[in-house]
Amino acid sequence: MINYEMLSINDESKLHDFFTMTLTHTFSNNGITDDEDLQVEINKKMSYVKVYFEYHEDYFMVAKDGDALVGIIGFYQPNAIIKSLLGDSVDGIKEMGSLYVHPDYQNQGIGSTLIKKMIQHLKEQGIRQYCFDCGYNKSIQTWTRKFGEPTYFYKDHWDIGNHHAIWMIDLEEHFL
Repeated sequence: MINYEMLSINDESKLHDFFTMTLTHTFSNNGITDDEDLQVEINKKMSYVKVYFEYHEDYFMVAKDGDALVGIIGFYQPNAIIKSLLGDSVDGIKEMGSLYVHPDYQNQGIGSTLIKKMIQHLKEQGIRQYCFDCGYNKSIQTWTRKFGEPTYFYKDHWDIGNHHAIWMIDLEEHFL
């Protein structure tokens, strides 16, 4: 049985391995082979978690099967890519991101449940808007099916055929 809960300090030791495994899988699925980019992405995710534990301003939820971490989602300040592309239009808006599900647990509704639970939490906190982005082509297709066309689409942003997309979600208008 999968349990959903707020990320706790007891989970911290599992996170680096979890991000390494899920990001390696994501990179492989998207044909990305750059080990340096992979390490940068892992370090970025770990830095979000560090801020969460130090300042308690952000929010992370995890999915667990027993003690095993099988999914994660976060809510935090928009990343540098979003800020550089959208500038001050994202001032006061946070990003929902770092949604990763263990490859052995994918396609079982865990990611969708994490999103729904995060949205429920945001509504309870009075938050009415968030953003998220994606630079993985296969994932862009998934998010477009779930959330509709991206608000901003940057064709060939990373290279020819490798795009970037940003969604601005109004919780009053969007239901999952």
